[in-house]
Amino acid sequence: REVEHLALQEFLVGTEYIVDTCSLEGEHLCCAVWRYTKKKGMPWNPRCIVTQHQEILPAEGEEQEALVRYVFDVLDAVGLRHGPCHTEVML
Repeated sequence: REVEHLALQEFLVGTEYIVDTCSLEGEHLCCAVWRYTKKKGMPWNPRCIVTQHQEILPAEGEEQEALVRYVFDVLDAVGLRHGPCHTEVML
């Protein structure tokens, strides 16, 4: 079977945040906020991407509040009203 759709993602340098949410009738709930650092290129493969560090962040904090607000605005903007979502944000 031929591939009909393909999504590619460029490697961005910086800190990656993951905001996991669940929505019901347009009301969003944040389930978790993660912080990742990744590195591109290893001696055995210069194109591979390796996670160097990952941590779940505390429920409260200035950084988390800003990320959750942003993701909730994005979910509203794209019309996601029901279901889970895994949003990746690079800073």
